[in-house]
Amino acid sequence: MIDTQLVEVGFIQRTHGVKGEIQISVASSAGVLPEELELVFLDIEGIPVPFFIQGIVAISDEILIVKFDEVDSVEEAAELVGLRVLLPCGCLSNDDGGVPFSSLVGYRLFSTKNEELGIITRYEEFAYNALFAVTAKSGKELLIPAAENLISRIDDAERIVWMDIPQGLLEVNSMD
Repeated sequence: MIDTQLVEVGFIQRTHGVKGEIQISVASSAGVLPEELELVFLDIEGIPVPFFIQGIVAISDEILIVKFDEVDSVEEAAELVGLRVLLPCGCLSNDDGGVPFSSLVGYRLFSTKNEELGIITRYEEFAYNALFAVTAKSGKELLIPAAENLISRIDDAERIVWMDIPQGLLEVNSMD
């Protein structure tokens, strides 16, 4: 049975070599431990499909060269380019022992004043900051800084995150 707690950790960037290898771009904050990976899930038309790993080489913290079982040609590998790579939450680790922010996608977000802000729908990492995209009940998307010092509590059982939202941030998000 597929773990419903799958987290997007990257995407297939391109093919590599002539024997079906692919290059995966991994978010640096994802906490992927390549030496412990036996399989990944690829998001194929909204369905997580398992792919077993035959070989893996970490070029850097953000680039992996992977050879999947049963993908043996450049043509087969090319069909996978652009697909999202998913892992069960249990396969992720942070050096500091914290929770990878990408694993919070799907959690409900509350302010420390217990105001429900919406559902975290995406985690995006940029050069100097990271953001949670939150879909409010109104359907509007809010962008909230993804910073460890703003997170006051996480309840994994209820899938809820409480954050201390900086004053004025919600007002800026509501401007049209």
